[in-house]
Amino acid sequence: MIMRRFFRCERGIAAIEFAMIVPMLTMILIGVVDYGMFINQKMKLQDLARTATQYVVQGGSDTNVMADVFQTSDFYNAAAAEGQVITVTTETLCECANGASVSCSGICTGSGNYVRHFYSATVSSTYKPIFIYPGIAGSLNITGYSRMQSP
Repeated sequence: MIMRRFFRCERGIAAIEFAMIVPMLTMILIGVVDYGMFINQKMKLQDLARTATQYVVQGGSDTNVMADVFQTSDFYNAAAAEGQVITVTTETLCECANGASVSCSGICTGSGNYVRHFYSATVSSTYKPIFIYPGIAGSLNITGYSRMQSP
């Protein structure tokens, strides 16, 4: 009789169900926050690459892009202060109207015989997630890339 009354009592069921679901909800929340931080860092790298190409295309010197753009960036300095390595690669490319690569002092033949000048910047870094997830390594390589045609 006492056992029957114990199994029929429903007081505290909501608390037990809540206690069973909280760990799963917490893991989902941490995963969403971690993914948001990953996307935020990726967007900052992309913005840094775009800023570098805009600087050169608008008349800045490609030899000064490291000092004038990257080393003055808040994101770059914050990452350096945390010991995070950010790799920067810049390149000047030239190609003909048909897409064939050519030296920047070269001459294109055929229709549309002009040389188009491009400047590109690639900014790479690593992202370390809050937790190590199954199927994901301890760190992820992320890259921001921008390429613009210069006049």
